[in-house]
Amino acid sequence: MQSLLSSNKPLTKILIRTQQEIFSSKTGENTTKSQGSGYDFVHLKEYESGENVKYIDWMISSKYNKPYVKVFQEQKEIHMLIVPLLCASVHFGVKILKQDIIAEICALLSFACIKQNDSFSSYISNDETFLCTQKSKSIFDVKELVQKTFEYKTLHKGMNYQTLSRVLYMHEREKSLLFLVGDFFHTDSFDVHALASKHELICIIVRDKFEEEPDSLGKLHLTDPYSGNSSFVELNTKASAKIKQEVLRADTIFFEKLRRVGVRFIKIYTDENPASKIMTLMSHLS
Repeated sequence: MQSLLSSNKPLTKILIRTQQEIFSSKTGENTTKSQGSGYDFVHLKEYESGENVKYIDWMISSKYNKPYVKVFQEQKEIHMLIVPLLCASVHFGVKILKQDIIAEICALLSFACIKQNDSFSSYISNDETFLCTQKSKSIFDVKELVQKTFEYKTLHKGMNYQTLSRVLYMHEREKSLLFLVGDFFHTDSFDVHALASKHELICIIVRDKFEEEPDSLGKLHLTDPYSGNSSFVELNTKASAKIKQEVLRADTIFFEKLRRVGVRFIKIYTDENPASKIMTLMSHLS
């Protein structure tokens, strides 16, 4: 941690702040909906032939002259996949880059995973999708994920959703809790159903409010983060309204695509503290 402090103070602040936020919260352990020999009592049921007699409640059984067994909710470890989508468009933000918020969200998710004694692994995705950190329960790997996400060179990188789906479907054999964290523009080629059929998919959408409701700023000199080409653009009232309408149209289509296959999603803006939304999301997953 000391080496990070001397070389990258903003990154160190993210790591310290998110670790404090997660480990001081009341994030609970994950439990499955299956019934078994866990710690949380659910209800009593009549004994059936073949069931383990050690779970018989003898006091209740003697009261009703029938054998009754205790049923518990099984507590089960989950595996979490964290995938920041680091294409050129995340290198944007009026005050804070979307990429910085994505790194902070990755920190919150992975620290929450460690706190719950679950394992996580991570990928970075853009034109290609590649492994970032191996399956782990180590805080060291949390720091590695966050550092790689924070420092990744995103300019000129596109987003290939087909490669993303193929890699996570083929290379990750076990069903996992999959978090995709990005701005999710140009999602027409994103086959949500394929990933949602293999993993429990959750999309965390990171945006700057200016992208959805741009101000009329007049003539601007802009550089395309994908191609690197620069040009002058007139951002007047008409142009701003057209951008707002187009983003809303694309989001409506994408959100409906997610809802149809039961994929949960939340949106976090660059001027928000993501901790409260992430902790609320994680509590609903428990």
